[in-house]
Amino acid sequence: MTRSARLATAGLALGSALALAACSAGSTANPSGSAASGATGAAAAGSDAVGIGLVLEPVSLDFTKKDGAAIPQALLGNVYQNLVTLDESGTIVPQLAKSWTVSPDRKTYTFSLVDNATFSNGAKFTAADAVFSINQVKTSWTVGVKKAMDVVASAEAVSPTELKVTLTRPSNSWLYAMTTRVGAMFSTTGVADLATKPIGTGPYTMGTWKRGDSITLNRNDSYWGTKAHFATATLKYFKDATALNNALLTGTIDIIGTVQAPDSLAQFTSNPKYQVIEGTTNGEVVLSFNNSRAPLTDKRVRQAIRQSIDHKTLLDTCWSGKGTLIGSMVPPPTRGTRTSRR
Repeated sequence: MTRSARLATAGLALGSALALAACSAGSTANPSGSAASGATGAAAAGSDAVGIGLVLEPVSLDFTKKDGAAIPQALLGNVYQNLVTLDESGTIVPQLAKSWTVSPDRKTYTFSLVDNATFSNGAKFTAADAVFSINQVKTSWTVGVKKAMDVVASAEAVSPTELKVTLTRPSNSWLYAMTTRVGAMFSTTGVADLATKPIGTGPYTMGTWKRGDSITLNRNDSYWGTKAHFATATLKYFKDATALNNALLTGTIDIIGTVQAPDSLAQFTSNPKYQVIEGTTNGEVVLSFNNSRAPLTDKRVRQAIRQSIDHKTLLDTCWSGKGTLIGSMVPPPTRGTRTSRR
């Protein structure tokens, strides 16, 4: 599992992923407690807008048909929400579900839903939308992650605020999968044009998309929860890490979502105008073999190469030590999920 670092002009804090509702410009001190000075970004100057620098731009806004991390990075938690989500410690916590129970045989999940959430098209969120969303994954999604819903035998709206999901067998991973794009809640009346007009229950709505440049999200003033701090959030896309870093240095943006070149951190850690916020991610960086070609067709050769690699030195060289050697294709958060029922 790698560690990710985010950069922000002093006075900004960024929550998990790119959940923009967690952004705030209310502080003027950096994490070490020393006073911040000369913050250059628009948000640090007290603006009602924030600019976030990213590298991967979506090719579409429909993550039910297009794979990759770019679409959920922009929309999940901001425009779309789930029944459950992950907090900063990796614990599964409520979102559109207030609480849930699991049957003794671990095959039936009963969710109690919030009763005041609405979609950005004005429709009220109910258990019927949750049933629709779960069934859509099984019947209409085309991306590989849809298999996470294969274990679901049925989803039933017991009442507008109670959802019952029955699995074919006990699963240690299904509830965790519901924190990802697979668990995004869609409106039964809002899926006509997911590629350009996403409709969700989140704190932001889709604004403008300047392809090749940026996506702007607008604060959802009808949001059922705590209103987002910023009225607008612009996700600005850059083709390379140097241009991304320079944009933060010159004040064009306020935050770098994830640092692409860890060895570039020094120019920010030594400057009191910036905060470097480190956290964990469940993304993996893999060094793999093409075992269809000799001599790598021989398992013994592959084993010998693997044993000869100094993995710690490789991590230090490629990622400036910003990572954890996991020795597996499965990152720790998905090996055994922690839950918090409320």
